[in-house]
Amino acid sequence: MSVDGKLPYRIRRRPTLSVGPSLLLYCCVRGWEPLGLTYWVRVSCFAMSLALWLVCFASIATGQAPGTLDPYATSSAPAANLGWNPIASQSRLFGAPVGVASDRGQGFLSSAGWLSSDTFLVAPRQQQDRLWFRTEYLRWWTERMTTPVLVTTSPSGTAREEAGVLGFSDTDSLFGGGEIGDDTTDGLRLRAGFFPTPSATFGIETEYFLLGEQNAGFSGGGGDRILARPFFDITQGRETAQLINFPATAVGSLRISSESKLNSFFVGGRASLLPTGGGSVCNHDRVDWLVGFRMIRLRDRLNFREDVESVVVGAEGELDLTDTFQTRNRFSGLQLGVVHQANLNRVFLESMLRVAVGVNEQTVNIRGSSTLTELGDSETYPVGLLAVDTNSGHRQRDRFSVVPEVGVTLGAHATSWLTVTGGYHLLYFPAVVRAGDQIETDINPGLLAPPDDPLVGAARPRFEYEETDYWAQGLTLGAQLRF
Repeated sequence: MSVDGKLPYRIRRRPTLSVGPSLLLYCCVRGWEPLGLTYWVRVSCFAMSLALWLVCFASIATGQAPGTLDPYATSSAPAANLGWNPIASQSRLFGAPVGVASDRGQGFLSSAGWLSSDTFLVAPRQQQDRLWFRTEYLRWWTERMTTPVLVTTSPSGTAREEAGVLGFSDTDSLFGGGEIGDDTTDGLRLRAGFFPTPSATFGIETEYFLLGEQNAGFSGGGGDRILARPFFDITQGRETAQLINFPATAVGSLRISSESKLNSFFVGGRASLLPTGGGSVCNHDRVDWLVGFRMIRLRDRLNFREDVESVVVGAEGELDLTDTFQTRNRFSGLQLGVVHQANLNRVFLESMLRVAVGVNEQTVNIRGSSTLTELGDSETYPVGLLAVDTNSGHRQRDRFSVVPEVGVTLGAHATSWLTVTGGYHLLYFPAVVRAGDQIETDINPGLLAPPDDPLVGAARPRFEYEETDYWAQGLTLGAQLRF
């Protein structure tokens, strides 16, 4: 208790530390529904709230309340009753540079002058900024999956032989025939680092990010609308179609779903090439080398499900058919990079260039199934329409790959321990396998259920690895805590 009967400043201000975490946690629980924000925004907010609560509890346990003072105030208050020690030199956020015995070093996020002892009260040196944690909300655009035309329709009254067949002027594509799905998605990235020594010449860093699942699909059938799945009949040398829904012939439904997902992990070391100007107060930049292990996963899935009932007199029956195309790209390799950080008063600009060199394990899984029911008897065959004996199966191979990425981050120091960040990031993943690219529409009808024995004509479709390039880019918004 102070002589005037009031609590010391640092104790009076401590309860306010819980306002930010409490508000963030409340927003996570409520979902920010009035603002319409997405799932990954809430996840990012939840991670930040937990980190902020840890800081609050740490401040209570140690008797110090980081953030109770404005680190960029124009004048300093006496430190005797605050539990804080002013440093009679420029402060540093990751320790003093190597070879400098005095306190006039520069930190990883510091700059001469604006973080001097006249403007910044900081915690004791041994507790300063050797550990950092950053969480970021991602709003990214990605390369979409491409497919051939998968579903068609024709106007009522179209002849059965022409219904849904590509090449006729009145045939319309309902799904496929280019890129499918939405090219935007949300995600979350978590980054953390630790400098074992106050010199901050070497550190350990880790990063993980994932993008939300990107989905697309089609569902239709029933009623009088013509619905068909087109393909090329290699035995007749012409386009044709399997009828899903056609008056007086077939009544059925078709559902198609696709999904794509990307995630990445990195762990490695961070070595200073230009350690905060080498002790010179005139150089405010820092340049670091990065080296470590990188893992990237890109997964696709494309699934077809159709239920068709024949209503042709004398040929009644039912068909339950599925086609599934799955791909996975699993990159593992050496990550090399360089990071440059320029400090400009309250803000910093970080530029990053990284290249990962390693092996991409490509996996393609294709399978089909058809169940025919006639006169109450059912029989199942391991073939669909697009997935038959000649292209079905589980296949895997390794390919050498180089994955470059660039990023720019702008940060603003809100307090001595909290920084708000925003930026841009681009990742380029070459020579990957995507589910839609593995579909071949040249088909020998003799391979469909029930298959012909012996088969007449070429065994098509055939399997070949089809590769394409993938990219993901977008904006980031987050916050960084420093301990």
